[in-house]
Amino acid sequence: MTLEIRPRVGDTLTIRMDQLVEMTGTTRGDTSRSLAMETAVFTRAVPQRRLRDGTIVMGIADSVVMLPRVQGGAPRTQRLGGKSTQMLIQQNGSVDILPNKSSPDDLREFFGQLPAMLPDDPIFVRGKWTREMPVPLRGDEHGTGWVRTTFTLDSLSKSREIAFITLKGFLSHERLKDESGERDADGTITGSIQLNRSLGWITDSRMTIVLESVVRNTASNRKQSASDAMKVRTKIVQRVRVTAK
Repeated sequence: MTLEIRPRVGDTLTIRMDQLVEMTGTTRGDTSRSLAMETAVFTRAVPQRRLRDGTIVMGIADSVVMLPRVQGGAPRTQRLGGKSTQMLIQQNGSVDILPNKSSPDDLREFFGQLPAMLPDDPIFVRGKWTREMPVPLRGDEHGTGWVRTTFTLDSLSKSREIAFITLKGFLSHERLKDESGERDADGTITGSIQLNRSLGWITDSRMTIVLESVVRNTASNRKQSASDAMKVRTKIVQRVRVTAK
């Protein structure tokens, strides 16, 4: 069977993305500092025109709600006013923002370049495929990470309308050096995807990324010691839900 992103022209897809980011830094002596932030992003996608290799989709950004995970922290809502941009979404799930001088640059944060996740060829239940793609870490000028993920088509619903997919992979990168010093990092990614084949869209996805890194303070010219290193653990939990109107 073929798994593809092929939305129906005329549909309006309402998208909610919830994301929790937790960061914990530990220095020698087990001194720890933690920071957490939860956000909810509300957007829409309106398929406009089908092409041979994908679909032109209008992405509309509505609002972002920020929920600090600290005592006394109050939710903060940023209204985006329905800012829009056009995207080309290919059948394998990759997303490219189409050039348009009238589209705000900040929309790339919501609809930016996304890698392909679905297989290029037909696949059977229990079949696997692998995707590998570069990701920027602390800016492209400092270094590039690589995510290598294996996807599995676990099962189909009784109607064969919903494809249930799981994913598991790892992230690694070159040693980086920036204003905070040198650091090494490795991480894992796990998750699940539900592809609605009749809708031609991923309607539910859950992903967890855990990144373990070591930051070394190289700001001074003095000899480095163990106390200059900080272990940083970053955990990102994300869920995206989509409904069609």
